[in-house]
Amino acid sequence: MSRKYITGMFFFFIAIVSIALRLYKITAPVADWHSWRQSDTAAVARNYMQFGIDPLHPRYDDLSNIQSGFDNPQGYRMVEFPLYQVIGAYIGNALPIISIEVILRILTIIASTLTGLALGILILRRVGTIAGIATSFVYAILPY
Repeated sequence: MSRKYITGMFFFFIAIVSIALRLYKITAPVADWHSWRQSDTAAVARNYMQFGIDPLHPRYDDLSNIQSGFDNPQGYRMVEFPLYQVIGAYIGNALPIISIEVILRILTIIASTLTGLALGILILRRVGTIAGIATSFVYAILPY
């Protein structure tokens, strides 16, 4: 077996570990350490599904003026560009039997796994094979 094949198998194993660790309690309600942020993100995606997708005017379920000091009767959420929520809403509209929270978590799992693999490959090319595999593995098992 070639060195490239063995390295590829290590990265494949790391991807499987990354996905398996992140699938734990994927259907749990939004109530963990970052629950306020997850709730806001899910609300934007849910509102896209309910009222239509308008990436330039994301809305969530908070109508208060606490964040900006201005009245917010439409529930606008002006933070980062909502690409994540738009993708989740499109998938949610295509697969309505899966909750938007689970869809968004699956998107996060995919993005996290691909990021870990890309980081490992980048380090592999710059530093070496062992460093690349170790980097990817550590990223894969980090809890957040």
